[in-house]
Amino acid sequence: MKLVILGGGPGGYAAAIRGAQLGAEVTIIEENRIGGVCLNTGCIPTKTLLRAARWLHEQKKMEAYGVDVQMKLNFEKLMQRKNDVVDQLTSNVAMLLAAHQINIINGRGTLKNNKTVVVSTEEGNQDISYDRLIIATGSRPMMPPVPGLNLPQVVDSTGALSFKEIPETLTILGGGVIAVEFAILFEALGSKVTMMEMLPTILPREDKLVQEAMTEILKQRGIDVYTDATLEKVEKAGNGLLLTAKGDNTPETIEVQSLLVATGRQPNVENIGLEILGIELNNNAVVINEYLETNVPGVYAIGDCTAKMMLAHTAAHQGLLAAENAMGQSNKMDYRTIPGGLYTFPEAASVGMTEQAARQVKNDVKVGLFPYEALGKALADYEMEGFIKIIADADTDEILGVHILGDRATDLIAEGALAIGLEACLEEVAHQVHGHPTFNEGMGEAAMAAMGLPFHLFPER
Repeated sequence: MKLVILGGGPGGYAAAIRGAQLGAEVTIIEENRIGGVCLNTGCIPTKTLLRAARWLHEQKKMEAYGVDVQMKLNFEKLMQRKNDVVDQLTSNVAMLLAAHQINIINGRGTLKNNKTVVVSTEEGNQDISYDRLIIATGSRPMMPPVPGLNLPQVVDSTGALSFKEIPETLTILGGGVIAVEFAILFEALGSKVTMMEMLPTILPREDKLVQEAMTEILKQRGIDVYTDATLEKVEKAGNGLLLTAKGDNTPETIEVQSLLVATGRQPNVENIGLEILGIELNNNAVVINEYLETNVPGVYAIGDCTAKMMLAHTAAHQGLLAAENAMGQSNKMDYRTIPGGLYTFPEAASVGMTEQAARQVKNDVKVGLFPYEALGKALADYEMEGFIKIIADADTDEILGVHILGDRATDLIAEGALAIGLEACLEEVAHQVHGHPTFNEGMGEAAMAAMGLPFHLFPER
């Protein structure tokens, strides 16, 4: 069985490894570096920079513990560390693929017919035949149609990872996960940050309580947050930019050194020959069924190009299942249990339904809320900011959603994902013994609170 994968990001290389494990002759076609956006210009480099930013932010906390440290940032060294981490991980993935005897072709692949991909390389073109094909072409930053976004001081999320120096002033257009992470990052590194979001709230896909809490955190950090704001044009002003905006609470003009556009991402579906096979698109995303297969038998699609959930771990899991299905299995993709994370400080993470969404589809819901300030480990670590929130069906007690704001949230959310996947009820999570002292205790405490039996909370009067 010849399995060809168009794209070598988290989804593509996961599919390649699983395909090889199941006996396929696997070829990855990748025009850039193995690892895709996540390893090279997304998840990994941003988290590396956020690690340094968090250390800088926590200097005041250190003083409370008697640790007198005067930190000074060497931005050049930080960026080198970021590059080193990326290089190590991409090298590790390349070695892993080689160990599975997976063929990697560096070039741009385009569909030629229903059994052939033509690859354009520096040496010329070559035809690669396949029995099964997995499209994993990823996504790219979306640029809205605003005049002036082609000016050199305007960057997208990729460009923001290559600043030569920290901008004194930075405006971020957008209010989603990427925008909020960069706002927290550059504020901690020393920038004066402004956020501009056209929707009524930041983090529109998150639970309302998380939206409100994170908005307040941003403002406490000195970040100006303008919602219901529209950027109308960008003009050059000296060595910086002049932004013209519209909104009830938004300044008409803002002078800024740099503008970071973080308004979302769009699937890479152009100029790869999808129309030759008649592969169906919807809103410029590849349409797939629950088995990850397109409308063309034997052709699968995974990751950001499907626009299901633009997360690296979503792509990776889709990749595993697509390869298994290409090799004759029949595994369905379940998106209910996929967690999302915000790697700020404090972190935020979620899985399943928000309270607002649950109330729209259920007769009634139970909500359990447990604050970090009531956790011994949070107090010991000086991480009292945050909460764990659990939403459950009022009739069955089945857990529908978990939302966490606070330290370790992106790790703690795994229990919530497992609970939803196993269709666990509140009692099962509440009766699971959680170690003490840990942040994880808050999960059991939130479940007990939802049951009306809070343990470490004062009774309501």
